[in-house]
Amino acid sequence: SVKNTRLIFFYIFDIIIIERLRNFVPQKVRDIQMIKTTYEIVNDHHQQIKEKMEPIGDKLIYTALFGSQNYNLDTETSDVDTHSMYLPHPQRIITNDMIHYPMIEGSFVYDGNSDVKTVHDMLEQFRKGNLNFLELLWTPYITVAPGWEYWIHYLRKNREVFLEEKR
Repeated sequence: SVKNTRLIFFYIFDIIIIERLRNFVPQKVRDIQMIKTTYEIVNDHHQQIKEKMEPIGDKLIYTALFGSQNYNLDTETSDVDTHSMYLPHPQRIITNDMIHYPMIEGSFVYDGNSDVKTVHDMLEQFRKGNLNFLELLWTPYITVAPGWEYWIHYLRKNREVFLEEKR
C-alpha cells in the first residue's frame, strides 16, 4: 500500500541520515579563517541569548551550530543557525510557568536564527531521535556555559544512546 511504501521510504531515509551522523567528522581545516569565524558566530549567538535571559533568571547552558557548516556544504552566503538549551529559573519550574522563547531571528550581528529550548524539551528531542537536534551532539561548533562542561561532555560522549533509541 502507499502508506507502507511511505513508511519504508522514511525508515530507509532515517537510517541513511543516522549513518551519516555516526560517520560525522568535524569539518576539515580547509579554511582556518572560516572555522574561526564559525566558532565566533556561535559564541556570539550564545552571548546575545544569555543577555536576554539573565535579567529574568534563566540560565543558558549550551549553544550549538546546526546546518550546512557541519557538513561542509556552506557557501559564502550561508547564514549560521544555532540551537540553544537553557535551564529555567527554579520558580518557573516549580510553578510550571515556563517561558517559551520564540525562534530568535535576525537579531544577531551575523545572519542566522537560534531556536531556544529548555533542558527538558531539548532532551525530549534527543530521545525522539529528531535528527535536527541530534546533529547538535556531533558538531564541533559549540559554546558551553561555565560549570556545565562536565554534563555537556557527558551528553556528547554518550550520544550514540539516542541513535539506538531511534531504531
